[in-house]
Amino acid sequence: MSIKAERLALWTVAVMVLTTACQAPPPAPNDLSEADVAAVRALWENLEDDGTDWEAVASRLTSDFVHLDPRAEPLFGIEVWREWVEGMELGGEDCCYELEEISGSGDLAYIVWTFDGSWTESGALVETRTKGITLFRRMPDGSWRLSRNVWNPTPSTPAHPLQGAWSVTSIEPADGSAVIDPAQPGLYIFAGEHYSAFYTPGATPRAPSAAAFAPTPEEIAAQYASIIVNTGTYEISGSTITFRPTLARSPELAGGSTGANFQIEGDVLTLGVLPVVAANGASAGGGATLTLRRVE
Repeated sequence: MSIKAERLALWTVAVMVLTTACQAPPPAPNDLSEADVAAVRALWENLEDDGTDWEAVASRLTSDFVHLDPRAEPLFGIEVWREWVEGMELGGEDCCYELEEISGSGDLAYIVWTFDGSWTESGALVETRTKGITLFRRMPDGSWRLSRNVWNPTPSTPAHPLQGAWSVTSIEPADGSAVIDPAQPGLYIFAGEHYSAFYTPGATPRAPSAAAFAPTPEEIAAQYASIIVNTGTYEISGSTITFRPTLARSPELAGGSTGANFQIEGDVLTLGVLPVVAANGASAGGGATLTLRRVE
């Protein structure tokens, strides 16, 4: 068999194995001994500990090791794999592996695993959720080595269009007074389940202290009244956001809640601010409408 044909055969077999692993196959015979399972698990844990010590990782691979990465061509052999992985400048891994199954028969074993995390690759952050299968082969001396590795990204939930950073562009006050356009600086940030919000509700710039960083009591009161600040977690239900601040300009809001009806059209977000509710249940405010534009 030619080298090209052999590589094609290996690729076909690996794809079949991954497809089988991801489709909940019928139970396969498993005649690995407890000692075999423990040895394969220990090898996996050693590989995790090796991190980016590629010399150590290479020592745990079979000479005919094959790596199948969905983002690259198949890699055949340790030296080809090392050249590829060392050129990617990997680092800063923050992840969680979960072993779903260790099984096998005779001199072959496999681990089905999931990965949820991130790392840096050539200076860029890579975040992924993946599922894979790693094949191991028993060596003549009885030890185990990694022979084949294949993985594929698992489907992820698309980010909500609210995610990102939004700059406040105009404010329609709750009391019906003139719309403030352009608004003074303000920013809302939504990241995952957390948010931060701050903006200036007035039409004029915030006045600095006469003595830098040494405000008088009157200046402190004016500066306090001139800004809205809170941060914490948020939930979305239909077109309503519920904010649950953990830190706020007004201490009584921490542990309470506030919210807004929202609408997104392209890069424009409109927030109809709802009343704030203090931790003790007291309610106040609400009614203003904020218009924001996406900046990230």
